Amino acid sequence: MTTTFHYIAPHLFPIFPEEMGETIVGADFETVLMQAATEMMDIDLTLKIETFMDGNVMSSETEILKVRDKKVSPRFIRRTYTMPRCGYVVLSLTAPEPYFHRLKPEFGYAILRRPDGGFTTIIAQAKYAVHLIIDAIRETGTFCLVHPSHYMDRARNTGNSAFLVNPYEGQIVARIAAANGRVFKHRLNSNSAELVSLEPVLEDGVPNCVMYTGNNRLIGWDVRHKLDESGSVYNVDHLEYYRAYPTMENVGVRRRAEKAVRRALRRMELWF
Repeated sequence: MTTTFHYIAPHLFPIFPEEMGETIVGADFETVLMQAATEMMDIDLTLKIETFMDGNVMSSETEILKVRDKKVSPRFIRRTYTMPRCGYVVLSLTAPEPYFHRLKPEFGYAILRRPDGGFTTIIAQAKYAVHLIIDAIRETGTFCLVHPSHYMDRARNTGNSAFLVNPYEGQIVARIAAANGRVFKHRLNSNSAELVSLEPVLEDGVPNCVMYTGNNRLIGWDVRHKLDESGSVYNVDHLEYYRAYPTMENVGVRRRAEKAVRRALRRMELWF
């Protein structure tokens, strides 16, 4: 029997400071429900949209999504946000009865529209219910994000920062460590977001793998910008979830024998 839920995991988008541009958030809820509730039975769903900055709720609105004959009305939502400092927006979708069979559907992208008219896309991040994170913490006991190639280059005016969000109650102390051995810590207050420069751990002109650990889960994006003008953002990408799955497998005598037989059959062109 398929397990169903009253909700799907809330999804977050970062809201950049207004000097960096407008953050435009959109979602196609018919597509979301095709992933999260494939039968799409008739129901009224509640969409809650909240924005946060500096630990405070800046705005909150609720909209009813009506599902009728596998169609959703309204199907699309679009909101444009500007804030004086870093913030974030949370989209939560709930049902009056168990309805969703998938907690983490794809929510699509937002857009950061820069003052010069250019733009970059931003992918949503789930607030919880990410199996990779659950498995990694179970295996290692520590929350961890990673990026394989953060980069700063003074000669090319290339800078790199991380947009970090703490959407939970309670303070998070993030430990940011690069493969070159450089480390620093950064404190994130409850329900807050910050754009954190990675200059303390990066070497000029040298790509570096950076790991983010903390006393609780945090949500982050990799932000590329001009070094002398952090407001000139030209790329936003998500930070990767650290995979903690075992990389070695204990192969017994039976498995070795099976592989030997397959190799022999391939040599005789009897196995492909």
